[in-house]
Amino acid sequence: MMRYRRNRVPDGMVKNARSNLHAALVLGVAFALASCGGGNPSTPAPASTGAESLIEHATVLKVDTSRQDTHIDVRLKTALSEAELEQLARQLHKREGVSTKHALIGFYLPEHALDQGAWAVAQIGPEGTKIQLFGATAEQLAKSQPPRVTDGELLGTWRDTNPMFAGWVQLVKRPSGVTIERTLAVGGDKPGPHMVDPLQPHKNDSRRFDDVEGENGEYYVLTDDGALEHHAPDHLIARHERVTE
Repeated sequence: MMRYRRNRVPDGMVKNARSNLHAALVLGVAFALASCGGGNPSTPAPASTGAESLIEHATVLKVDTSRQDTHIDVRLKTALSEAELEQLARQLHKREGVSTKHALIGFYLPEHALDQGAWAVAQIGPEGTKIQLFGATAEQLAKSQPPRVTDGELLGTWRDTNPMFAGWVQLVKRPSGVTIERTLAVGGDKPGPHMVDPLQPHKNDSRRFDDVEGENGEYYVLTDDGALEHHAPDHLIARHERVTE
């Protein structure tokens, strides 16, 4: 089963997920790590005066020219299509005066932190502009439905807020124990790649579940307002909003 860990490529992937996710994860995780490094903060992008410009949808958070390729982190106001991202990437490349042969532009949605990895990345070079989407698109999320649980007790369903694993999070109780299960949103009737991790209910807190196989002391907490929080020992990793069932 796939081990889901923040800011690194998972140790093992389910067979049907490997070909679709591995390349994206490598680049996305690399971008997340790069985003934690140096770079010069930039001012918000000015509103566009051109009818076809998409600059108004973006705020440049950081421009890093300390390496061979220029890295730019950009906060989007809303999700854009691949064609719009390509157009925006070229506009930003020109506006920021990129002088290196290649540039990487990481796009983040409003609710995503930089250390979660980019929702999409534009690679710009002499060969052209290439867009890679790591998270589910708005269309996929709208069409996707959480999987039905028929072999255990469903404790709850939440939207996964991680941009690289956008989809569903479910807690399921079976005779063998409690598991946390993630299903990527791919749209349509067929479920996407499915990932399962065993959890251990905390002996002193009925709302807490500890990651059995985790190496970093991570755990999950059911909050009073119904959210599912993913914690490390010293900080909150993610908060998932519950889906009405």
